[in-house]
Amino acid sequence: MDLRHPDVLEKNQDERFVRRVFLPQEQSLIRKERNPTVILWVLWAAKEAAYKLVSQINPLVHSGPLKYLVSLDKPFLQTPWCHYRSGLVESPDGPVAVSVMVSPDYVHAFCCQGEKACQGTLHLKVFCLGHHEQQVQSESFNVRRTLCLYLGRYWQIESRRIGIHRERSVRGLGPPMIYVDETRIQAKVSLSHHGRYGAFAVFASNIYDFQ
Repeated sequence: MDLRHPDVLEKNQDERFVRRVFLPQEQSLIRKERNPTVILWVLWAAKEAAYKLVSQINPLVHSGPLKYLVSLDKPFLQTPWCHYRSGLVESPDGPVAVSVMVSPDYVHAFCCQGEKACQGTLHLKVFCLGHHEQQVQSESFNVRRTLCLYLGRYWQIESRRIGIHRERSVRGLGPPMIYVDETRIQAKVSLSHHGRYGAFAVFASNIYDFQ
């Protein structure tokens, strides 16, 4: 979420929007915070991230923001550039743990649910979409391209071998999936873009043999 985008500024003053999206407990938190605009979009990002996660497991899960209650802990891991907020989202499919990266320019949330422990690596990246050579393509294309380039470097393979595809589901296009040489890779993927920024969160196994 680009915090400098005109559509997000002072949205906390739009009472109709606040009542439509946030539960009473969340509305109270927005009113109490020193920077209500930022906390509003932290809560929004947490709801969106939780829905993206649970909808990968249950495509029929309710998407309405009032079905997702966000509880936040105090900020932690503060740096000169950003800080983090952790918390819990009560979703229609059970609780979801959430962490939110908050900088002066953007908010990025990522989630996990109570699954069995498994070996793997969480890849997180927020990046600017304003590169001149990218402007002829859509934001969605640029996010997928950036992820392919990143994974190519991480896996030490040519990025052109990697593809990001979405299949049709009961609600239209399903979640993004990673393919290498047309073979699907077992990974959880979330892609997003807003304003000047794109982002991805990927949890993938550490055990792959790309020949």
